[in-house]
Amino acid sequence: MGHGFGQLYKLRGIITYRLSPFEQRAFAGVISKGIPNTLRRISESIFYVVPPLAIGYLVYDQAEKEHERLMRKNPADYENDNVIKWCLGTTEQLSLGTVSTDHKIWKVSTDRPRKQK
Repeated sequence: MGHGFGQLYKLRGIITYRLSPFEQRAFAGVISKGIPNTLRRISESIFYVVPPLAIGYLVYDQAEKEHERLMRKNPADYENDNVIKWCLGTTEQLSLGTVSTDHKIWKVSTDRPRKQK
């Protein structure tokens, strides 16, 4: 069948050439050909890569800003807080308390520190 591993049979009409790994130059042309080739490949693909990334970043940034805006309290919703304080005759901090899941009432906050004896 053959002479050994790698030479199992003889082919006619097919010529193969080999170069010993010890004679090869692994980094031949890395600086002279590699850097210009890298720049060329980047310049060819930049128009396919950058626009989707830019659009994705702009959408993400706008969504984050909108989320921050929606998380802020609307000052117009709290314009009548002084009227409620005046009606109750108190200057203490008011907070929204719940009696049940359906009814909401205003109550005086009891989050004040107690007197030390």
